[in-house]
Amino acid sequence: MPPLTPEKVLLTWEAPVRPFRPHSRQLLTTAGAIAGLVGLILVFAGEWMLIGVIAALAFAYYLWSTTPPQNTSYSITSLGIRAHDQLYRFEEITRWWLEDKWGQTLLVIDTPYRFPPRLHLLLHTLKPKSIEDILSQYVLMEKPKATPLDRAGVWLASKFPLE
Repeated sequence: MPPLTPEKVLLTWEAPVRPFRPHSRQLLTTAGAIAGLVGLILVFAGEWMLIGVIAALAFAYYLWSTTPPQNTSYSITSLGIRAHDQLYRFEEITRWWLEDKWGQTLLVIDTPYRFPPRLHLLLHTLKPKSIEDILSQYVLMEKPKATPLDRAGVWLASKFPLE
């Protein structure tokens, strides 16, 4: 058995737990109208359980759109990445890359042997260069190609914008 090495913190930052952008009233009204119309169609079809699912999803969307996220601390150590009170070891991480969402930089980490299999960590005020310098020493930086489902989602969002 190899000797245990003490964990050394290489970088720490605080950021919200998820990207957040306050939505306009028009978006919430549009989403509510779509959910209401689909629910009305399902009433005529007698699909009560599906109506409940759509109502729950609409309520969850409303909550996520109006409630700002909490801040949490993230750290990169000599053993892996600490996020949400969990240590994701470098041996469990297959690749990572940086993305932009709503003007915020996200660190995306693939952990196929853990749940969730993909982590999205906001960098907030942290410079992406500092993350790149440290993580490139331990794990491959590689953005995966867009799948047909990814491309279909982007196409659908461009053709039917809710805002």
